[in-house]
Amino acid sequence: MKIVRDLRAVQFIELSMVEGLKQAQIEAKLEVSKAEIRRWKQEQQQLRNFINKLKQKWRNNAREIPFKQFYDVLADKEECHYCGITQAQIDKLYSEDRLPESGRSKRGRTLEVERLEPKESYANVKNLAWACYWCNNAKSDLFSEEEFKAIGLIIGQVHRARLAK
Repeated sequence: MKIVRDLRAVQFIELSMVEGLKQAQIEAKLEVSKAEIRRWKQEQQQLRNFINKLKQKWRNNAREIPFKQFYDVLADKEECHYCGITQAQIDKLYSEDRLPESGRSKRGRTLEVERLEPKESYANVKNLAWACYWCNNAKSDLFSEEEFKAIGLIIGQVHRARLAK
């Protein structure tokens, strides 16, 4: 997920949360002070929340693979695999009140980790992608990735129309 403001701050968060290095190791590696690291922790709260959410999904479903492998597959992608909506566009739909009253659940506010083929494990990283709540909910475990692509395109058209208003 691209929540990048300060590349070194992001590098710190990833070294700490993804690779598991201790703060002293990171200070030495990045040649930074404790004060700078404190500032980075505060500035990168959104990224830290994102990584914590991924870690929870990993802990519950894919512990047989290293977290870094799970993270690397999902970290740089920020759009729904099916309809193409980005996290920024989802934020806009909510912040500008462009969803029907019944469409504003708490679950729909962020992209979700999706298994492209529902019977495959989360540990199969080739089977993982991001999906918006609406696509993930509609696809459930009833459709394969290929079967759902046409439906996702239509959901994407609805999103684009709402964003254009």
